[in-house]
Amino acid sequence: MDIQKLGKQTLETCRSRGWAGMETGISRPVPEVVGGQIRLWYLLYRSQIRPPHQMLYEPTAAVAVDYATGQILERRELPTSIPPKALGRYPHAAAAAVPRDRWQAAWDELFGLYPDVIAAFAGQPAAGQREKVGRFAELWELTAPPFMKGQYRALNPMFFEWLELAHKPK
Repeated sequence: MDIQKLGKQTLETCRSRGWAGMETGISRPVPEVVGGQIRLWYLLYRSQIRPPHQMLYEPTAAVAVDYATGQILERRELPTSIPPKALGRYPHAAAAAVPRDRWQAAWDELFGLYPDVIAAFAGQPAAGQREKVGRFAELWELTAPPFMKGQYRALNPMFFEWLELAHKPK
């Protein structure tokens, strides 16, 4: 499944259901395995474009999507300030130093690695898995805004514990 397309589809579905406005952004997904079913959790957050950056605000909801079907399984409202408070600008300082073409290549590579990382997290071993997971971890670290890492981790702490260990030699 194309992870970028799934994220866009999920955001459009959320908008059509009245859960998200036009200024709402969607995060990259965090996988979770529940009873053998792979779910992808996304954060919904307000985003204001202020060229050359975006201002990101507290996530207002989390949405779980079935990885196999793309269907929304669950939606959770998240506690936020009223109005939601600004968390920071994106790209964040470390990422802003990366040339635009390399930045886009990093995102493309990250999304391209998602299926292998999801399979590995779900316990489906494959050749070159450790290296792919390691590269994914590097790209995640580069692209994830530091001010949102806590929100990502809260979606599924077990994924991040696994990610820290899965690419290291045993």
